[in-house]
Amino acid sequence: MLLIILLLTVISLARSEEQKLSWKDDDGLEVKIIKPIKKEKCAIVSQEGDVLDQYYRLTDKNGKEIGSNFGKKPYTFTLGRGQVISGMDRAMTGMCIGEKRKVVIPGHLGFGDSGRD
Repeated sequence: MLLIILLLTVISLARSEEQKLSWKDDDGLEVKIIKPIKKEKCAIVSQEGDVLDQYYRLTDKNGKEIGSNFGKKPYTFTLGRGQVISGMDRAMTGMCIGEKRKVVIPGHLGFGDSGRD
């Protein structure tokens, strides 16, 4: 099974008041907030339809870097519109401006269990 591990930074939007620092969903999506934003500084929560700017570092399950856009322009997409893999849409919902998350996305929420050519 292909796992995608991402380090994310959202520079466009925000997150909800009640914050967990890490969680794992029943379908295997894992999220860990590694740079939380205090709730008083988090006025907007990212939600479906929001346009996000994302910096990412993509690694395989062994930690080998596959791709990154740090030092380049952010990747811009509309949340919840299928412009990124489904695990990414879910993992970036509820973020604050400047927040960083480490995300483990199982194959079935990414490019499939076999990966992508």
